[in-house]
Amino acid sequence: MNSQDQKKSQLVPNYTEDQMKIGFVVDRTNYIEHQINRIICLYLKIDKNKEDFFNEILLSNDVLGLGQKIKVFKSISEKEKWLGSKLINKKDLDDLQKIIGIRNKFAHNRTNRINININIDSSTNNATIVDTYKPLTSVSNSGKLEKKKQDEMLEKFIEITMNLEKSLNKIEKALS
Repeated sequence: MNSQDQKKSQLVPNYTEDQMKIGFVVDRTNYIEHQINRIICLYLKIDKNKEDFFNEILLSNDVLGLGQKIKVFKSISEKEKWLGSKLINKKDLDDLQKIIGIRNKFAHNRTNRINININIDSSTNNATIVDTYKPLTSVSNSGKLEKKKQDEMLEKFIEITMNLEKSLNKIEKALS
C-alpha cells in the first residue's frame, strides 16, 4: 500500500453496520426534507434568481427545522385540498411525523447495546436464548420508556419513506 492509500484509509473509518444504518436513516430523512423544500419553493413560485437564497437561508435547518417545514407543508396541503385528491393521503401526512421520530431514535441511541431475551425452564433450570436484538429506546409523550427493535424500525422507515417519496414526487410534478 502506497503512502497516499494509507492516508486515505486513515481518513475513512471502518463503519459498523449500525453506523451505516444510522447514516442511511439520516440521509433518507434529509432527502424527504429536500423534497418538502422543493414543494414549498414551487408552491410559493420563488423566482429562480432568489431560489438559492430561499433554500440556503430561509429553509435552512438553522432557521426552520424539519418539524416546522412539515407544518408549513401540511398547511399548504390543507389550503390546496391535496388530501383526498390522489396527491397525498392522511397516512402520508401522519408518516411525515413518524420519520422524524424514527430518525431521532436512530440518531440518539447508543450503537453498542444488545438485548437478549432468555427463557429459563423452572423444572430443569435450562436457559434458552429466545431473542436477541439491538434496541432503540425513547420516552413516549406519557413519559413511558419505549424499546423498539432496530431492524424492525429500519424496515418500517424504509416502507414509510418509499411511500412518502412517491406522494411527494406526485405533488412536485403537479406544481411544476
